[in-house]
Amino acid sequence: MKIWFKLFLIFILSLSFSLEAQTLKSSPSASSTESLVFEGKFLAQEGDSAELITSILVREATLDAILKELKANELVVEPFLKKLEDDFNNEFLKNSHKTPQKDLRLKRLELLSRFGNLSLALPTYFVKEQGVSPTNAKEHFIRLTGKQDKEAIRALYYGRLREGNEYRFSSLTIVPQFELVNSSISDLLVENENQLFQSVGTSWKKGLSSSLEKNVGEFILGQKDAPMATAADSLNSLYLRIKIRIEKIKDRASLGEREFLLKGEYGLLEMKSGLLMASGTFDEKKVTVLIHDKNSASNFASALYRVPLVEFATLSKKLDSFSKLPESMSLEVKGVSSIQSLLNLCKFLNSQGMEIQLKATIKSYSGPTGSLTLVYQGRKEDLSKVLKSLHHKKIESGETLNYNDLVMPILELQSMGGIIP
Repeated sequence: MKIWFKLFLIFILSLSFSLEAQTLKSSPSASSTESLVFEGKFLAQEGDSAELITSILVREATLDAILKELKANELVVEPFLKKLEDDFNNEFLKNSHKTPQKDLRLKRLELLSRFGNLSLALPTYFVKEQGVSPTNAKEHFIRLTGKQDKEAIRALYYGRLREGNEYRFSSLTIVPQFELVNSSISDLLVENENQLFQSVGTSWKKGLSSSLEKNVGEFILGQKDAPMATAADSLNSLYLRIKIRIEKIKDRASLGEREFLLKGEYGLLEMKSGLLMASGTFDEKKVTVLIHDKNSASNFASALYRVPLVEFATLSKKLDSFSKLPESMSLEVKGVSSIQSLLNLCKFLNSQGMEIQLKATIKSYSGPTGSLTLVYQGRKEDLSKVLKSLHHKKIESGETLNYNDLVMPILELQSMGGIIP
């Protein structure tokens, strides 16, 4: 009996998913000077409430916004859509086994309207048009305008495509850059710059292929100064530029030694979109080259190789975080004097929560109270740590923050004279 019921549910799912809540092709794209329009359509049935119809339409228009962004960055959408549908079907089966048959369709649509955190992709929007098709009274449509959250869309994409607990990028192209300051390649006792590039670059490639094995399929040592646009042809590829400045700070030829200062930075980007996924600077390091030591060139290459290792050790965690589905939470704000006060608060929160990719947007505003939506990567404890660190700090407009999470997370904005009325 249980097997028959599950088969029946799967039939209902496949039929209604394709007939009722599909994202249909949008009208011809607007010119570059116009706002993007996102469209959703829905085949309603008698008895569907206006609230339910609107929630499904907004969901479908939001999915349209997601697909437009993915296609603009040449990301393959079919696996994403299939995984989204499969995950939804599994979730529905899990939550509907006790639901009477007559209520299955309504339960499915209610779950569909909120499944997948898709609303993160279009945090604010305006309804440009909503109505019913002139040729079919059951076909409802909506057209939204709004600004897509491109980072949230990429997080939704990679998070949905994770296999188990990870997502694998197809390739990582490593491009080292060495900048010589007040020195020449001969000062390093190296035959030529290409020798240094190959020696150190190959070692970095070997180390990264070991530490990022679960995150990346193929590791490539790119050509020196290779532009990102031509570094790889495959989709979902990464590009890592490592730039190290080699400055000669002392030349004691009479003592048979030279001293160099090594410092640098790196940037890890997603190839197709150009999205910066990780970046940082390396700790400065001083290295002495002994002119008459036959092992000096090898020792210098080893020192150069070690410069970025501390930062490299964090890359796997950063890639894991990037490919996880974002989390979201509402934050109540008291003592609000104006909408500008909330905008200043959002800007401040975003600057303080960069480590967890915190993005605060205004959810509602009414007199002295407001509500923010906080989207972030990581655990709830990580967000709580950031919020607690804001206690007694000042934002741009001069108010001081008071944080209280005894019952629910609340921020109070206080002016010099106390809580703003």
